[in-house]
Amino acid sequence: MNFMAEKSLTFFKFFLMSQGEEREKATEEVLEVLRTLEHEALADKKFFGGDNIGLADITFGWLAYWFECTEEVVDVKLLSPTTFPRLHLWVENWKEVDVVKENHPDSEKLLGHFRRFRERFT
Repeated sequence: MNFMAEKSLTFFKFFLMSQGEEREKATEEVLEVLRTLEHEALADKKFFGGDNIGLADITFGWLAYWFECTEEVVDVKLLSPTTFPRLHLWVENWKEVDVVKENHPDSEKLLGHFRRFRERFT
């Protein structure tokens, strides 16, 4: 969880960088964080804690929705079954947990919020 607290700014910078060298650097930083999450934190487990969701999954859960909106708004695909297969599967597994499905944000509203936020700061 300390890892996520330390790296959350990386995702924020990526979201706000619109072009050029800064965007390339921010993209590479996000990809490095994702590599670490996939290989070291998630490894071959269904969830970060094993077969069931745990505190780490709850800590990272926002990523499942952040990717969808950010990839559309920024127009850069980061998470796919070919680039990060285990992390992609984790997102799919996360979204199938009953309590998550019952409480997930409305996709269109969230996307609108992301667009407005990015327009305001870029």
